[in-house]
Amino acid sequence: MKKLLLLIPLITIQPMASSAFSLDVDTVDFKDLVLNNDVFVDKTLLIHQFSTLFNTSLILRPTGWGKSINMDMIRRFFKIETDNLGNPLPKNQTENYKLFFGGVLNTGLNQTKTLNPLKIANVSNSLHHVGKYPVILLKFKNISGDTFEEVVENIESSIMDTYKAHRYLLNSPLVTKSDQLERYLKGELDDKSLRNSISFLSEKLHEHFDENVIILIDDYETPVMNAFALQSKVKPLSRPFHFHVESLLKEIYNDAFRPFRNPWVKFGLLAGEHLIPVDDRDCLLSRVSVLRQYYETELTQFYGFTQVEVQELLQKTSHLPINVIEAKNWYNGYKYKGYGNYNSRSIMQYLAHNATLASYASKVHKNDTIGYIDRILTSDTMQKRIQTLISEECDYTYRTTRRYINMEYKSELCNREDQTRMLINKGYLALDRETPNDVIWCLYIPNEEMKRIFHEKTSQWVFAKFDITDSGFRSFVNLLTSGDVEKFANSLQMYHDKATNYLQNAKDNLFVLYNGLITALQIILSETYLIIRSTDDQQEWFNGQGHDMHMIPKLNSSNLAIFLKCKIVQNEYLESSVDEGLKQINVRLYESEWKNQYSGEIKNMVKLSIAVSSEQVATKHDTRYA
Repeated sequence: MKKLLLLIPLITIQPMASSAFSLDVDTVDFKDLVLNNDVFVDKTLLIHQFSTLFNTSLILRPTGWGKSINMDMIRRFFKIETDNLGNPLPKNQTENYKLFFGGVLNTGLNQTKTLNPLKIANVSNSLHHVGKYPVILLKFKNISGDTFEEVVENIESSIMDTYKAHRYLLNSPLVTKSDQLERYLKGELDDKSLRNSISFLSEKLHEHFDENVIILIDDYETPVMNAFALQSKVKPLSRPFHFHVESLLKEIYNDAFRPFRNPWVKFGLLAGEHLIPVDDRDCLLSRVSVLRQYYETELTQFYGFTQVEVQELLQKTSHLPINVIEAKNWYNGYKYKGYGNYNSRSIMQYLAHNATLASYASKVHKNDTIGYIDRILTSDTMQKRIQTLISEECDYTYRTTRRYINMEYKSELCNREDQTRMLINKGYLALDRETPNDVIWCLYIPNEEMKRIFHEKTSQWVFAKFDITDSGFRSFVNLLTSGDVEKFANSLQMYHDKATNYLQNAKDNLFVLYNGLITALQIILSETYLIIRSTDDQQEWFNGQGHDMHMIPKLNSSNLAIFLKCKIVQNEYLESSVDEGLKQINVRLYESEWKNQYSGEIKNMVKLSIAVSSEQVATKHDTRYA
């Protein structure tokens, strides 16, 4: 059974101007979202969840799933707005109140906008909580450094910015005078004051407002992850400093959220992608409920977009050339508590770019975690799993009962299971299981957007193994498409020889490399060819059946049609296998099938049989010209 793959090249697209509506896709400011976007998804009922329970929670979701914008939404709803002296302003006159309950807001340049009430305005008791609490916000997204000392300096700078937002406390008659408060504002922090910084600010805010404090920390684990990613580039001579960063954050968070250390906290919200490891006896986030990926909780629906929300978005943007099925195939595929979730940022980029299908996530992830993800995706250990997923679509060998990625330094890259967990956390891969109690999960590539990223990284990995550049590989492919099959075969043997060390390590490596080669061919040729590959099954490479790839020139093209079969065999069976492969192509008469399926006539064709062992490549071909 065959399946048709119509590939669109991985491209970067500039936003197209549209007079119909405006979208600011990259904003993480809730005010900007409401004022400057004609279409957006109202997630304000998330506020009701927190105002009902007041539990401190950790939200773990991939990049682009609305963690930061939701955090800013929560900040604006609960925050007490004040004048420069710290005096609370009347609630119903504040900017934040109007964002949620409706009203007229100044948008700048002497212009105003009338806002409608959002969903939270219809919830009873919501007026009681709006603008009632002091809020502490910490953003750790850009915290990194080449040494532990640099990381500490950047964390101190972020905490200083938080203190400066509450400078009015210095002159408050309600606040117990303290030289320490002034030292925080000046950035004069010693080790103890850094670790106690959040609880100390909570105490002073409570004294001023007589209300407990809401603490929000965005990208809570980023300092640890960046330190780990940087450390993994080289083998350390001593204990890696990301352990020290982890220990510091552990102290700061425990001081901020443990009731006996900070009795002035109302609730807290932390957001990130990974649950970083801790000793069970000294938990990093004591008394914090965790919304992990695939965790059964009512908060699930507020991160990413549900199918219903996407349908509503598409209805509001019906003037765009939208293909609903294609949009779902490209950006859906994540399963949380029965919800078929979309990557929210990608679907908004899709709308902002005039409903153009592209891998928008690749741009977001390009500089993510200091290049660590790129190194994972192009590592030998992960390529085995990636090629299996590209071929078989679901890997049932993945088992997990672990709560977090193991950050213990083991080698240049951590083991494959830890790499896989990181890719799941970042949204490259997804998990599903039939029942909540199943130990065995289906690990899969969630959608076409992520599949294109894997294809691109697989090509890069193949180029590295063959010691060839992108332009060199295109020249290699042009030998095949121009009909110079003999030279193509000789070049393939040369590249095969360059990969000898890798190929001799394990039998599966032959599959990984040549499945990757076929994928790289597929990406380049999809620009001018319609591509059909065998129904994916890794075993077909080894069982004599072989893997088929058929490349039919698109209409109005004079290119050759190419029918390729590739087998993996032992060295002594190379010649017989390559002969058999060519016979199999002829017996099936693929060219006749294509004449019946497509209106264009196939006049020129190459039938190419390839058999490979760990040592050699054998080829045989038949060329026909009109």
